[in-house]
Amino acid sequence: MQAFVPFMRQDAESPPPAQPSTDLLPLRTELELMASELLRAKHQQSDDGHELFDKVLRVKVQLLRLLTEDLVSRLRNEWRLVVGDAALGTLEPLLQALTQDAQRLQHVSHDRKQRTAIPQIKTAMRQTLWQLRCALEPFEPPAILQMLVEQLRSCLMDNKFETLAVGTPSDHEPSQVNPRVGERDQTVLLALQLLVQDNFLMLELLSLRILQQEVQRSCASWEWAQQNGQAMRHLNALRDAATHLHLGTYRVRGRSRLLQEARDFAQYLTEMEHMSAIQIPTAVRHSLDILQEALVEDMAYATLSPEQAPALHGESMLLRPRPSDIPNFEVVVPNRLLRGGQPTLAGIQWLRDYGVRVTIDLRGTDRANQWNAPHEEAWGDVRLLRFHVEDFAAPTLEQVLAFVQLVNEPSNWPLYVSCKAGIGRTGTMVACWRITQGTSVEQALAQESLYATDGGGIAQESFVRNFAAIWKSTLNQGNA
Repeated sequence: MQAFVPFMRQDAESPPPAQPSTDLLPLRTELELMASELLRAKHQQSDDGHELFDKVLRVKVQLLRLLTEDLVSRLRNEWRLVVGDAALGTLEPLLQALTQDAQRLQHVSHDRKQRTAIPQIKTAMRQTLWQLRCALEPFEPPAILQMLVEQLRSCLMDNKFETLAVGTPSDHEPSQVNPRVGERDQTVLLALQLLVQDNFLMLELLSLRILQQEVQRSCASWEWAQQNGQAMRHLNALRDAATHLHLGTYRVRGRSRLLQEARDFAQYLTEMEHMSAIQIPTAVRHSLDILQEALVEDMAYATLSPEQAPALHGESMLLRPRPSDIPNFEVVVPNRLLRGGQPTLAGIQWLRDYGVRVTIDLRGTDRANQWNAPHEEAWGDVRLLRFHVEDFAAPTLEQVLAFVQLVNEPSNWPLYVSCKAGIGRTGTMVACWRITQGTSVEQALAQESLYATDGGGIAQESFVRNFAAIWKSTLNQGNA
């Protein structure tokens, strides 16, 4: 592959390169360090579970931070040109709240004693993001902004590995509260697989977009570039190429296109410098060189693809759905019961490939909460059932008993149950079903992370405890 040729002059009179202004660029080095640590830990299969959980959590928080910064940056810069300063001013308090919470999340994730605040911070970010989505909707935002909002939303809904990293509350016995911690090897290796195959690729793409934005910022204060039509066309082409960087088909082609646009812009500036005797600002030279260097380096890793495995029904599919496609996914009982959050179109396809026959949607009035949500037709011949349960609320006893009956009917297997995030409502249903199978109430609450101190709802935890008492009483009466 042809390496880039820096067009920055190296003569003695040139001032030292100006460092990019954004504070996110150093995160790139940190990401590479975390990637190497995770891969080394996976290879050595360290016995220190807490150390591995710490690394997984750091990557997930880093992803949240970059997704937030990317969305906020696009709204403050590119979107401003569409809606104007006045309209953007109404969004600014929401953008500030998102940014501050993302920074706070990263801060508390480094201290195990403060990690109990993570669920509350993420809840606040979800609420702010929903307000931002509602505020943007009247302006009919472009597909790229909708995609960024949905990416951040999916990342905020995924809480499984942060629960593992937070660990066991001190006022409960470890064996009772979080039995999943005992499955460290299986869970951590799975986390590493997902992070390396999906999240690290997304982090790399986001870091490239940040580098591209630095080129835009360095040119924004350069009067010649703003007045030169050809230069603006190159900048727009750079921005468009970076906009289309995402997982999937652009893993390779997206980088190639962005690299070509960066090279074309650098070549044009060099030609103009020779022909028109313009002086290219050092910040512009430096930011373009950094972008090209990063792209050339990343292209060597751009062909990574998820591991494939034979599916249960003869199709080739991922071992598990990506967290961005089905948040908080878990196989409760293989070939029988699966649980998780609201799936994307790719998530629905994974479930169909798995062989799911019945899906139960627990969402209430929040059913229309997703831009570009899959149509019901995407489920094909999968039987779709709806149990109306409001967010943070508990189901009725009748709904739980109907759910238990559906799960216990072999003709419905495999069955998938979901709400929005795959946490509270889904966890309540599955916890109650576990109790009917002989699991203790404490184990059921822990397995579904439904303790109020872990971010679950008080109403949902109380309902599970009441259901356990009712179920025990029913069994005692039957045995009398």
